[in-house]
Amino acid sequence: MSSKDWKDARTVDERRLMWGRGTRAACAAALVIACSNKVVDLPEPGDVSPTGPGQDTPGNEVIGGPGGPSGGPNAPGECGPGRLNRKAILLSDIQFANTITSLLGPSAVAADDRPDAAQKPFSQKGVVVNTSMLRTRMDLAEGAALSMTGRIGEVTGCADGDDACAQSFIADLAHRAFRRPVGAAELADLNEVFATGRTTSFEQGIQLATQAIIASPSFSYRTEFGDTMLDAATGTRRLAGTELASMLSFWLTDGPPDDELLGVAEAGRLSEAAELERQVTRLLSSEAAQDSVTHTLMSAWNMSNVFGAAKDPGLFPEYGPLLQSNMFEETRLFLNNALWSEGSTVDQVLTSRTSFVNEALAGLYGVDFTGDTPTEFVEVELPANQRAGLLTQASLLTAKARSDNTSVVARGLFVRSGLLCLIPPPPPPESVIAQVQELLAADLTERERAEFRAATSPCNGCHAGMDGFGLMLENYDPIGRYRQDLEGEPIDPQVDLGSLGYPGVFDGVVDFATTAAEDPQFTACLARHLAVYATGEDGLATRDCELEPFTEAAPGEMSMPEIVASLARSPLLTTRSGD
Repeated sequence: MSSKDWKDARTVDERRLMWGRGTRAACAAALVIACSNKVVDLPEPGDVSPTGPGQDTPGNEVIGGPGGPSGGPNAPGECGPGRLNRKAILLSDIQFANTITSLLGPSAVAADDRPDAAQKPFSQKGVVVNTSMLRTRMDLAEGAALSMTGRIGEVTGCADGDDACAQSFIADLAHRAFRRPVGAAELADLNEVFATGRTTSFEQGIQLATQAIIASPSFSYRTEFGDTMLDAATGTRRLAGTELASMLSFWLTDGPPDDELLGVAEAGRLSEAAELERQVTRLLSSEAAQDSVTHTLMSAWNMSNVFGAAKDPGLFPEYGPLLQSNMFEETRLFLNNALWSEGSTVDQVLTSRTSFVNEALAGLYGVDFTGDTPTEFVEVELPANQRAGLLTQASLLTAKARSDNTSVVARGLFVRSGLLCLIPPPPPPESVIAQVQELLAADLTERERAEFRAATSPCNGCHAGMDGFGLMLENYDPIGRYRQDLEGEPIDPQVDLGSLGYPGVFDGVVDFATTAAEDPQFTACLARHLAVYATGEDGLATRDCELEPFTEAAPGEMSMPEIVASLARSPLLTTRSGD
């Protein structure tokens, strides 16, 4: 859209419509380019060599596979810069909304339009950019501009009619919104948009320019193109300082870089290891950033599934949306305490007996409630023989259960894939689906079903790698209450996990949690989840060389800030390759 087209438009409304058309076309073009990047799928399980408990024992291949194509993750020993391709990355809905409110204040996005942090997406894989998404983002841009009505002076610091001040505000807003220096041509275009609206009013001129900034592809995308060539043969470049600043900020806070981070980046200081670590430490000192990283892990573990976990009202009359919300909030508070308390190491995620309950959850756990009101969450010590960390949280146990019964398979898959990053077995072949349905309908305990699968081909091959993990959790009913018997018969939670790389018999999940908390595979899996969220690279494996330091560190040896700082220094985050 040229300047002449703008001048030929007869009314401000026509000009606004033309701006919308031009922005949509630009967005669509940018989206097509960005979405052309290849996404690496999980490979099929392959033959690997045993390396210790919970790692590459047969049937325990780690997520991501042993290698990747050019520009993708590779095996240990092949580590180097630029192993991921250059690309443009679409901000998630929550990042898009957070950027608006960071720039213009909380009222710039209506409460009903703010994405729920509990539903934070872990991966953009499978996201389809369509007219509905574009329409939503255009509407948010317009809504943000209209939210300035009557408060232009408050937002801009400009007196009505002060065009020089307005242009200074527009330049500063574009700089912070695009998270990089703004070119002279870009500023000229934005000032022309301001001038067009200014013919109606000073306020409308600023609103139109603000809307144009938010509607721009430079707002919706962050880039990983790089600016300093490291290897001309492979096209490997170091990310520009502003690109790295955006990555760090959206990774750790789901919002744009603040003025200090952006200033350090533009001064070229993020290439200094000490300054990079200082900025990461500074960001993580914020409770908001800590909560954001906690939500990232909860998203990786699909904890929000608790909100969709239906239960039989005849069996669980106390269960409903309020209890679901209480369960989710308990896990958020628990993880924030386990991960971010001073001196905490990540083994606390698996072993801590401390949690946070309100009156309803205290009743579910069978502990005394000491809060002043029924809705207050208070810190409690849970029974040592019944509860240990995340694996015995009601939210997880509820989400990984059926409506009227527990699920050894769902719970076992979580331990295997979510907690240890081992590749989940493939789904059952079509030839045995009917047999699976009959087994589920049969009046059997979960252990009896597991024993049947263990003795039946082809089920036994796959279920040997997950049922043991799930059987450890049979002491917890479909909403996470502890139980010792089922219909008058004692529950046997003992499992032999020798075939899964954990020698010995475990007397339930509390016993296992202590061993898992000493396994570096859990540390590496946490790091892998964070690295995937930072890069969008779903094919990362815990065996990949950038994650090697974590495969040698027991959870009790590392804190969450140390894991984040180590990843931030990695070439996985700081370099890209390709044309």
